Amino acid sequence: MRTMKSNIKQKASSVDCFSYEWKQYTGTAEDEDLLYKTKTTPEFFKDKIILDAGCGNGRLTRLSAEYGAKHVIGVDLSESVLTARENTRHLQNVSIIRASIYDLPFKENIFDFIFSIGVLHHTPNPKQAFFSLLHVVKQGGTVAVWVYGPYHSIHRFVINTLRKITTRIPYELLYKLCWLQKPLGGVCKYA
Repeated sequence: MRTMKSNIKQKASSVDCFSYEWKQYTGTAEDEDLLYKTKTTPEFFKDKIILDAGCGNGRLTRLSAEYGAKHVIGVDLSESVLTARENTRHLQNVSIIRASIYDLPFKENIFDFIFSIGVLHHTPNPKQAFFSLLHVVKQGGTVAVWVYGPYHSIHRFVINTLRKITTRIPYELLYKLCWLQKPLGGVCKYA
């Protein structure tokens, strides 16, 4: 097992926010979320040992297992692991673990495929988070990461302005407000 430990800590408010968000969001994965963002096919997953780094509610973990992975381990720092366990409990080839991406509790070189979709840009040090994944992927294995793309300056201004407000609103109220704006196409988002 790796002995190197990171001194990087995720802010408790971020962990709490994602814990709440993943308890509320019960949607299931569409193939495009996993396949498009990792540039893979369902056949690619067959008989592989896979890490879903930042598994949220386990929707992509579940989909990977259903594609025929030998074993899929979903890791998340938030309490969303409870939801992920519930969503994958019927699958024998899935394990869910609560851990930091910076301090993964695995031996080196064990995963055939690692994916992290929409996660690393939320960490305090995305570069170090990415490099921590490289320690546990097998020689010749694959790491697929998807992060938000660059924003147009007006879009960035709107998002940053909204975050100054939304990060101060209790999660329950923010969740209800987001439902009100849904017809606008997703202007409101958890920070």
